[in-house]
Amino acid sequence: MTDAYFCLAMLVLITMAAGLALIKSGTTPADGVLAVQLSGTAGVAILLILAAATGVKSLLDVAVVYALLAAGLMIVFVKVRSGQDPK
Repeated sequence: MTDAYFCLAMLVLITMAAGLALIKSGTTPADGVLAVQLSGTAGVAILLILAAATGVKSLLDVAVVYALLAAGLMIVFVKVRSGQDPK
């Protein structure tokens, strides 16, 4: 069963790389933020899969922190783009 988890994590990683390659060709700042958001989402998915595969519970904590940082980045980006003060 552990091999299936590692294969799934590898599939998510390959999908993330393909998505980042497509978004990288964009030139707007929003494309860059989408690339970061994509890597954050896929990174959280990979961490959750690896936590299930290895039984290391601290990976769940890292995944939650990573997800919160990605959400915070999106909030700041939207506020800066709309002209609001991000404080």
